[in-house]
Amino acid sequence: MRCFIALPLPSEAREALARALEPLRARWPRLRWTAPEGYHLTLAFLGEIEGQSLERARAAVQGFPALPGFAFSFGRLSYLPPRRSPRVLVAELAEVPAGSSASLNRLVAEALGSGTSRPGGPGPIGDCPPARPFRPHLTLARLGQGSPAPDLASLADLLPAGEWTIGRCALYKSDLRPGGAVYTELVGAPLL
Repeated sequence: MRCFIALPLPSEAREALARALEPLRARWPRLRWTAPEGYHLTLAFLGEIEGQSLERARAAVQGFPALPGFAFSFGRLSYLPPRRSPRVLVAELAEVPAGSSASLNRLVAEALGSGTSRPGGPGPIGDCPPARPFRPHLTLARLGQGSPAPDLASLADLLPAGEWTIGRCALYKSDLRPGGAVYTELVGAPLL
């Protein structure tokens, strides 16, 4: 099954973001918009895993030491990749303390064994390359072939103001369907 580990947004932040994006959905219907219930910050994409790898991922999420939650606000809209033709519209986050999700990303990578090999121990779980720089973001929409990209300068003040707290980490499975991906939480753990 296709899995990832992520930080789900609190419901108040999801709802505020969904309300703010509603005018964009109408203006750019050819974009493939993420459903509001799917807003999350991915820490590790694991790809297709099953059996022992899936159980190790479950155990990693449940067995994290007391990880700190953190406050965030929505930073700005941008595109990925940043220097080529855009494929994904994302919201960047302003985190307090800064770098909180990057710290959690490193802890997840260590728990999953990414980039490490212990003699006689199990290998890494999943497809997340350890050398890839972590860039915290929320995927808002995917641009299809030939879809016009919204001008970011005209959207500068679109994201909702406010501050929320990330308080959970979860292992999800992703089912790709014609209407978009559907995410199902398999196991979660609170952050402090």
